Amino acid sequence: MMMPMETPDTGRIKTGLLLGGIGLLISAFIGFVGFGFVGSLITLIGVVLIFLGTKSYASARGMAGAGLGLVLIGFVLQIVAWTLLPTALGLFTSPTAAQLEAYLKAWATSLLVSFIGGLLLWVGVLLAPLKVVTGSSKGLVIAGGILGILAVLVVFSMVYLAANALIAAIGGGTVPTVEAIISIAFGIILGGLAGLIGGILAGVGYIIGRGKLVPAGAPPM
Repeated sequence: MMMPMETPDTGRIKTGLLLGGIGLLISAFIGFVGFGFVGSLITLIGVVLIFLGTKSYASARGMAGAGLGLVLIGFVLQIVAWTLLPTALGLFTSPTAAQLEAYLKAWATSLLVSFIGGLLLWVGVLLAPLKVVTGSSKGLVIAGGILGILAVLVVFSMVYLAANALIAAIGGGTVPTVEAIISIAFGIILGGLAGLIGGILAGVGYIIGRGKLVPAGAPPM
C-alpha cells in the first residue's frame, strides 16, 4: 500500500518541529554558558516554520500564530535584557556601596526584563505546536512548557525579589540578610533545574511530534 505523499505544509511543520526541538535542547543544556541566545533563535526559526506550515491546518493557525508572536516578543526582550546586563568587571576593583547598589539595580532591571521575556517565550513554545501534534508529543510539550513557565516564576519570586531586598539593604547602609542571599542561590538552582527538565521534555516533544502530526484538514486533537 502506497503511503500518502507529504505536502509542503507538512514538511514545513516537521522541519519547524525539528529546529524548535534542537533549539530547546541547546538552551536547556548549554544555555547557561552563553548559548541561550542561539537556542532561542533556533527555536524562533522553528516556530516560524510551524506557523507557515499551518496553511493546511486552519484550526491550528490561530494558536500557532499566537505562539509565534509570543516567542518573537520573548526573544526580543531577552536581547534587551542582555544589553541591560552590567559588566561584573567593576566589582573586582573594591567598589563603593553606591557603585555596588547601582550595579545591583542594573542587574535587577535586566533580570526583570529577562523574566518577562522568558515567560512569554515559554508560553509561546507551549502554544505553537499544540494543535498540530498528538499523543505523547503533545503531552511532553505541555509538561515541558509548564515546567519552563514554573522555572521563570521561581527565578522571579526567589531571585528578583531577594535581589531588591539586597539593593534596599545596601542603599540603606545595612548588611544584607543571609536569607536574601540564600534565596537567590536556591532560586537560581531550582529555576535552573526546572528550566533544564522543561527544555528537555519540550524539546523531545517537538522532535517526536514530527511523527505524530494531526492529519491535514482534520480537527485538532
